[in-house]
Amino acid sequence: MIEESFIPQSFHPQLAQVFARFEHPVKIVTRYDHSDLGKDLQKFSSELSALTDKIAVTLEETADIPGMELFFHDGRATGIIYHALPNGQEFNSFIAAIYNTAGPGKVIDAEAEKKAKTITSKKAVKIIVTLSCHNCPVVVQAMQRMASLNDNISVEIFDYAHFTNLKDKYNLKGVPCCIINEERERKFIYGKKEIGELLAELSDTN
Repeated sequence: MIEESFIPQSFHPQLAQVFARFEHPVKIVTRYDHSDLGKDLQKFSSELSALTDKIAVTLEETADIPGMELFFHDGRATGIIYHALPNGQEFNSFIAAIYNTAGPGKVIDAEAEKKAKTITSKKAVKIIVTLSCHNCPVVVQAMQRMASLNDNISVEIFDYAHFTNLKDKYNLKGVPCCIINEERERKFIYGKKEIGELLAELSDTN
């Protein structure tokens, strides 16, 4: 019996085009445990790195939450961590995150890019999604693009299916849900938001 791949063969040509545009290699540190999510992340990241020599994957067993963390070519952390299997609606989001890390990255409005780079206070963002949510990728891609531009912004993406305890912890009302600076003001943002709206929420003057 042939084991099913997380990255279908039909996706390979399009991914090859994306990888060809990379300005720099990317490193992914996949921290896994023996949960279903941990095993899936381990397999997914290994499949991905087998498609190109521009993505280096390091596997580390963890007693903490499993996740895939992205690093720039010079070893700096992007602040982007996926506690979710990039499947369904989030596959393209993850590929965009890698492309943003490698450079040149997804083109965004010049004014939005300028504003993202000028945020000076730390913004730790958690985004809770489901893989069937159509609005979630808009928020995820915007937030992680900002993280790739500014070391003060970090973004962790959680798949609700594997972290159902978050519903009670945060009294969740739906997805996508962004939680900004949980340890301080704990601001919640729900629903589809474009990059300009999210920048307003992250602004140092807000």
